[in-house]
Amino acid sequence: MSPWARGLTRGQQIAFTQMTNPGGCLVWGPAGVGRTMTVAVAVGAAIDKGRTVLLTAPDAATVDDALIALIDAGERGRVLRPGVVVRLPVGSVAEAVLDHPYLTDDKAAAALVQRDKRLAAIDRTEESNRKDPVRSSELWLRLRMQEEDKDGAIRQLDEQRVIYDEWLDWSNRRSLLRHEKDEFLASIAATEKTLATYDGTDARVAALTDELGYERMQRDSRLRQVQTLTAQLDSATQQRAQQQAQLVELHMRGPEWDEQRVSLERSIDDLTDWIDDLGSGLRPPREALASSEAREVSIEQRLDDALSVRAARDTVQQRLDDLHREVDSRNLAMRDCEQEMAVRRRVIGDPPTWLQHYQQAETNGKFSQIHRWEEADSQVSQLNDELDRLATQRAKVEKDYQRQRLALSSEALVIAAPLDALVLDDGLAARRFDVVIIDAAGDADAAQVAFAASRADRTCAIVGGPTQTDSPDQRPVGSDPVVMDDAEVEPSTGRSPAVLIGPDEPFPWRVQPRQPEPEPEPEPEPEPEPEPEDEPNIFALAGITDRASAERHPHCVVLT
Repeated sequence: MSPWARGLTRGQQIAFTQMTNPGGCLVWGPAGVGRTMTVAVAVGAAIDKGRTVLLTAPDAATVDDALIALIDAGERGRVLRPGVVVRLPVGSVAEAVLDHPYLTDDKAAAALVQRDKRLAAIDRTEESNRKDPVRSSELWLRLRMQEEDKDGAIRQLDEQRVIYDEWLDWSNRRSLLRHEKDEFLASIAATEKTLATYDGTDARVAALTDELGYERMQRDSRLRQVQTLTAQLDSATQQRAQQQAQLVELHMRGPEWDEQRVSLERSIDDLTDWIDDLGSGLRPPREALASSEAREVSIEQRLDDALSVRAARDTVQQRLDDLHREVDSRNLAMRDCEQEMAVRRRVIGDPPTWLQHYQQAETNGKFSQIHRWEEADSQVSQLNDELDRLATQRAKVEKDYQRQRLALSSEALVIAAPLDALVLDDGLAARRFDVVIIDAAGDADAAQVAFAASRADRTCAIVGGPTQTDSPDQRPVGSDPVVMDDAEVEPSTGRSPAVLIGPDEPFPWRVQPRQPEPEPEPEPEPEPEPEPEDEPNIFALAGITDRASAERHPHCVVLT
């Protein structure tokens, strides 16, 4: 047995079973039979199962009575947690519900987002911030500064200290540049003296180059002469050798070759004389060629020395050019420094005079007071920034709270609200529930009850009791009873899941068709309109008008 059913009467237990099982049911009972308690424990049991519930009634007081009963029975389960059961703010709310820490939607949302705790922490921090002694200290220092420095001259001096330091920095930079320039100018003077020692280097290189060219021409001429004489000497020597070979061959022949032998010997003698003459004539050209070659080597050596000197001169010249560029760079940098110094002089005036005024104010302790106020002002700014952050946090807490409050109507497990809330609350417009329980349904308009019942996906319980229109004599004419379609009866439970909603909904009801009434014959004079009759309630539509009819109804549970 469910812990929620303990202590219930037999009739209440039967109603409890019907209200917690799938399908639709009618629960009828007069006042004083525990109808409200039965509704409360059925809601609690659904919560324990994790099912969504819509608890509604035509008036707010009936809804609140069921909630109060749920509070009293809450110890049987774990239902009373923030955001589980939410009473929407439609209609008047009972004091006991208002006093509960999280039944109303505003208190439930506040508990879920810890609104009170977060706001209390923000309040404490804000109070500490506003009472910080730095604020009073800053105010005192500010008033004193306004009294002692009415024209702002001291603060202006203090603010201009940065500009003076910049002027001083540019001045020191210019002095350093001037010193570097002087060093470069001294190096230029020494380098120019060194460069003067290389005067005539180009002329000497040119002269040696010309001399070397002339000597090479002489050498080439003598070389060709030696080569010509050497070729002639080689040719004559070769001819003599050939003729000597012929002479040897003639000696081996007979005396008949004597005449030819004598002629050949004379030719050999002539060639020998010519060879001797060529050898004597070749000696002077060879000596001249050797002398020319020796002079060429000497000139080349002297030219190499001259070229080395010119290379050293070029290095000195390059160094001199670099020094001039460095001087030009320092001149440009010095002009930039002077421009920056002029800009700052336009603000502080004559720097020595400004420094004198500043030192005088510093000696009098004026700047110390300014710095204390500036430090306090900076701390106050930080405190104000903290206040801004706290205001942002406060706004976020309220935003979280409002978002959570709006979300409860579509997210809470149990929604408790009068029937009017189903059309007044946007969050309920399209929401469906596992369980719908409509209490005091006999006092509600049947259309409202049917609309609420159409929100059910699993279980729908329509609860009510005797009303002033329940007697047969007072039942409205034409209020035919509604009967359930036998095809909809579940074989497992033997009862129908139908509820009083339209035929296309999950729990269809079939209304017996009414016989068309004959059209009234026209009368010559219109009669006054009759008083509007009361609309039939949902129990009357089901044919339940009293205890006996309720007991006869196959899908109605009667509480006793």
